[in-house]
Amino acid sequence: MLINFLNAFDVIFLVNLTLQGLSIYFILQSPLIMGCCNKGKDTLFLSRSFFSHQSSHFLYGMSRNAFLRSNFFKNFINSPIKIDNSHKFQLDSYFSNDHLDINSTSVEISYCTFVKCNSGKDNDGGAIMISCCTSTTIKNCIFSNCSSSRVGGAISLTRVSYAVLENNIFQNNSALFSSGCASFYLVFKLNMVNTNFTQNKSKYKTGALSFLSSESTLITYCYFVENTGPNGGCIVFDSGISQFSCCVFGYNKGDSVIQILDVASHYVKHSIFINNLCLSINCNSIMKLTLYNVSFSNSFMNEIKIYKNTIEFFFKEFVLFEINVEIDFPTMLVITNVPKSTQRQMKTKENNEMEDIIMKYKNDLNRNDVNDVIEVDINDLNDDTEKRNKLHEYPNKNPIHTSNIKPFNRKNNKKTKYSHDFFKFFSVVGAFLFVIAFFLYKVFLSSSSIYYKQSSIDRQENINEILYHAK
Repeated sequence: MLINFLNAFDVIFLVNLTLQGLSIYFILQSPLIMGCCNKGKDTLFLSRSFFSHQSSHFLYGMSRNAFLRSNFFKNFINSPIKIDNSHKFQLDSYFSNDHLDINSTSVEISYCTFVKCNSGKDNDGGAIMISCCTSTTIKNCIFSNCSSSRVGGAISLTRVSYAVLENNIFQNNSALFSSGCASFYLVFKLNMVNTNFTQNKSKYKTGALSFLSSESTLITYCYFVENTGPNGGCIVFDSGISQFSCCVFGYNKGDSVIQILDVASHYVKHSIFINNLCLSINCNSIMKLTLYNVSFSNSFMNEIKIYKNTIEFFFKEFVLFEINVEIDFPTMLVITNVPKSTQRQMKTKENNEMEDIIMKYKNDLNRNDVNDVIEVDINDLNDDTEKRNKLHEYPNKNPIHTSNIKPFNRKNNKKTKYSHDFFKFFSVVGAFLFVIAFFLYKVFLSSSSIYYKQSSIDRQENINEILYHAK
């Protein structure tokens, strides 16, 4: 089948050998779907389909884009998906007894399940082999009981610029030669978050992960439990800069949990090594090792081995390398448990002391000499003697005992009481007299009248009027 554009939904392909079905040669070489590499807009979108017992590749040679969602692939003789020179490949499917060979610019694999996948003869990566890729993302996937005849029991990444592994589970995977779980070769930058590695193993070398010729590796919130490998029971680094943060390593077997070879610097922060039946960290030719807030407990052998020198720490023997080795441990805080009854007694005692100090301070403020200054340092309340001395310090004067000074009380001072009563009496009388005077003044104004002075002309008119009436 040669396609330029294909959408397929709810399709079932069962027991297909090839389209020709003529010979073993064509069975192995003829894929079911083959993309045309000369076209620039080839797109495959395949969803909710079931493919089983295929003899050749299901998908081969997509040149541009491929999107596979919610499909089921099972029991392919060859790799069901072989992508070469693709621009973008997105996968969300279930695979059983299969192997993926992907060479794409961008690969995104999410919500996939890989069960009992096998790489076949002379292949790396039991479930997935990705090479020559700019960006690779694997999220929310499960790899269980996958195996490889060479390296990378579950996945193998080669020549990848940037890779992200997040929220994945790797369980019971195995490899014959090395890296029972995953192999990373020439991966420039890797970020691994919240991933669980359990019961992975290798026959000859690393039990779980190997990082070869990688530049920068960051592993956070990951669990490594019961991984087994003769040379590096859990992880091996051979170059670059690596960092572990908030990780747990438990019940791993081999010569060491982490083996570091020719690494520029290695950091382990906020992590736990517990019940490992081997060395926790084995270093050779490392320039800088930094351990920060790392816990080692119940291990079978020494915790750290760094080539040539020896020191003692945590009552165990360490073998340290002779150049620029830094071991940084945080300062431990001593916490004492105090019963609640004792806490209440201490709190009551402290409150009583504070009340006494405040009362003495208030009493001293009521003294007659206002020029005296009392300086009290509230922050320094630990020493009783010092607090008492600070309360009794006065500038340019002899110490005064505040215990002899009684607080101001108006009831006990008769002179002050009589003077206040006299002032109140005259105030009331004065106000009463003022009200009476104001009232009399208003009455006087209302009873009086104003007459204007008559002129001579007015008086003459009045006389003439009287004489007229008399006639």
